[in-house]
Amino acid sequence: MLDAHQIGERSEMADGRIGHAELSIGGNTLDLADGFPEMGFVAPTDQGTNSVSMVIEVVDRNAVYAHALAADTSGERPPDKAHGRRVAWFRDP
Repeated sequence: MLDAHQIGERSEMADGRIGHAELSIGGNTLDLADGFPEMGFVAPTDQGTNSVSMVIEVVDRNAVYAHALAADTSGERPPDKAHGRRVAWFRDP
């Protein structure tokens, strides 16, 4: 959907959780891991919030938004002008 590519191999812990993984999106790298509550690393949804957001520049916002909806994300804001550019929001489960 966002043309993300895994960089290298992910690190899987003995209990099956992902300890570290890297994704490249548009020349940017995202470091990712599963939650580790025993270390204080928990997802916002585990805390009853949804405070993580990313801004990713794409060429065709309409196409990416349509693809996101087809992939079972929930549309929050369809593509429209805001802050001097076209933006769209969707929630990835």
